[in-house]
Amino acid sequence: MKIYLIVPTWECRGYSRYYTANAPQILAALTPPRHTVRVDDESSGETVDFDYDADLVGVSSCTPNAPRAFEIADEFRRRGKKVVMGGFHPSLRPEEALEHCDSVAIGEAELIWGQILEDVENGRLKRTYQADRLADFSEIPWQKRSVARGKRGFPIVCIQASRGCPYRCSFCTVTKFFGHTYRMRPVKDVIAEIAHLTITGQMPIKTVFFTDDNICANREYAKELFAAIAPFKLAWQGQASITAAEDDELLALAKAAGCQSLAIGLESLSEASLKMAKKNMNTLDKYVSAIRKVQLHGIGFAGLFILGFDTDDPYVFDDTLRFAKANHLEFAVMSVFTPMPGTEFFDEYKANGRLLHEDWNQYDIDHAVFRPKNFTPEELQYGRNYTYQSFYSIRSMLQRLRGSRAPKFYPLFGNLHMNARLSKLPNGNYIPPARPGYKFGEVKKADWREAASDPETTAEIEKEIKKVKEMKESARKIIAESLSERIAAFRETPERTPCTGCGRCMPCPYGVDIPKCFAVLNDYAANPEDQEARAALRDAFRLKKSEPWGASKCVGCAKCGGNTCPEGINIRYALKRGMRVFENSPVGFESASLLGKLLLGGR
Repeated sequence: MKIYLIVPTWECRGYSRYYTANAPQILAALTPPRHTVRVDDESSGETVDFDYDADLVGVSSCTPNAPRAFEIADEFRRRGKKVVMGGFHPSLRPEEALEHCDSVAIGEAELIWGQILEDVENGRLKRTYQADRLADFSEIPWQKRSVARGKRGFPIVCIQASRGCPYRCSFCTVTKFFGHTYRMRPVKDVIAEIAHLTITGQMPIKTVFFTDDNICANREYAKELFAAIAPFKLAWQGQASITAAEDDELLALAKAAGCQSLAIGLESLSEASLKMAKKNMNTLDKYVSAIRKVQLHGIGFAGLFILGFDTDDPYVFDDTLRFAKANHLEFAVMSVFTPMPGTEFFDEYKANGRLLHEDWNQYDIDHAVFRPKNFTPEELQYGRNYTYQSFYSIRSMLQRLRGSRAPKFYPLFGNLHMNARLSKLPNGNYIPPARPGYKFGEVKKADWREAASDPETTAEIEKEIKKVKEMKESARKIIAESLSERIAAFRETPERTPCTGCGRCMPCPYGVDIPKCFAVLNDYAANPEDQEARAALRDAFRLKKSEPWGASKCVGCAKCGGNTCPEGINIRYALKRGMRVFENSPVGFESASLLGKLLLGGR
């Protein structure tokens, strides 16, 4: 069968994402090799090909892009195609989705995707599918990233180490979809995937976004994970709760592992609003110290705020702005409170007639879609826009980022991007009122700089970092063992056939994604101390000045014999890059040799 997976765009957002969606790549990995899978992601600049002769069309949707998802599904059905929908919105409102598609996958799809494909083949597709349990990480394959290779956008690699969140915030749909559980992926498997991406050149700039909703929910797991990924020298971002700031060792490990920033939900500066949100882990008296501690470890603090709770008054905009600027937050997300479908707020506001409309395009945390209690919808919209624009103004940037211990380029680039994007938002010339005598969270510049240079604090941080460095050797061992285990499992697979290096798999369904040409490195990797082999290898792969630097697009056809590519591709550069990866990779030469042997059919 020909399977066409589609991710619709967010029309109201008007800007492209910096990474591609995970779900289609996981489904592609779960699809048996006899089927053909194509993926198009409109948010990455691609267009939907309605003329594609697909046997099954899958459309993934969250609430803001639901109208576009329904439009796509309707058009394919008009053309006689079978359409299955999945994702947050169809799962929370399956009856609505079924008006536009033939079937809905409710909740996680890993355990039901195979059954859906089988039923489509046999002409017995059901109206709904829902697994009777949540998937274990052993049942979730690595993403088949080849279906997204070459997409437009910034090459950030998305990796998931855990699913769900142990908290039950009333405004959030995460627990509605993933259940009230927190599942952790084995650290060895995370490391094996990162090593695989590194060796195969799929992580060109070593920038990772952990898509976990709360990567630090289990502190011991997070510490083990951070210690294990430290040798890779990644630059990564993630999301966490404010409780992460209570553990200095955790923050030191995160920094040593390459953490650039953590997005932490502060949500509100009002105790009443926090209670309404059921944000029980947040206490206002710890906000300033938590922010300070994260920043002193050299990690950027991205504060997440929600404006428009029923307990908020017109002063909430200026209060939040002054707090965020006074505490030198590297980033802030100012969201409009949005009663999302599936939450208790949506049902309550709809019953009370407080929803302005159900235009899902605007349920994107950027638009006011209900009637607030203490101000008008226009004041909520314009007040939030004013707060956002003021926080990311050039003057605010200079004040906030001066003295930041976070990597300088990262917060500066992010702030400039937000400044350009937010400058287009309408604010109706609305200037929110300032609360008289506001003091909460105010930090004098001199006090902040004094804390940043406190020798005792610095000494404690250095002590934690030293402890982290001592753990790196054990992390290397974990990596090598994990790769060896995967290779052994591959060899035991009865239906496997020796890799011929055709390059059509990209990646191989067994988890190997290295062109056969890299097998040339095997002898060298097996005996890296052989100086003659080392010199010969360097000489063989030496680049000519006339060769273009970016000409490496080898697909592993092996027709070149490791010498001259008949298609004009710079195979020498491809192999030289591979050699450099092996030299610098934390997996070491032993694992590189095993991978080389694997390419030759396990000999």
